[in-house]
Amino acid sequence: MRFAFNNTLRICLTLPKADYAWDDVEQTKGGCVIFFLQLSVMVNLIRCVLNIFNHLKQLIMEKFMFIFHGPVSTEKQPSPEEMQANMGKWMAWIGELRAADKYVSGEPLFPGGKLISGSNKMVTDGPYAEGKEIVGGFFIVNAADYNEAVELAKGCPDFETGGSVQVRQVMKM
Repeated sequence: MRFAFNNTLRICLTLPKADYAWDDVEQTKGGCVIFFLQLSVMVNLIRCVLNIFNHLKQLIMEKFMFIFHGPVSTEKQPSPEEMQANMGKWMAWIGELRAADKYVSGEPLFPGGKLISGSNKMVTDGPYAEGKEIVGGFFIVNAADYNEAVELAKGCPDFETGGSVQVRQVMKM
């Protein structure tokens, strides 16, 4: 197989002699069939193959949810510099997960919230006074199994400030 490239990809395959009815195929005297693919067609073909690969990978990989718990802070609020440094650690960790094609999605959560419970659907405001931790956000990640998911979760920057990560496998439906 030989390739030539100049806005048109020329692929030369040695095949048995045959009659080809396509306009984009030539057969030389030596039995070499030359396929001409325009650059845009080649790019679309590559995109299609990558989409199929990503879809198959998602079918094979398991999804896990990381639920981030942090202590209810009674101490002074961090300075803007400390907050920026912490955000930089989070962005670096997300970047690592993305680069490894593990990160699917995630969002931080506002403090507080509502809890609806019981058959009478009673609504309680949060944060909850009896709780010592609040849920600060979540990620969805791809991992082969629980062991890999746990190893990925160990990169969470919140461990330095007393946080924890709950790792839960997402059920396939």
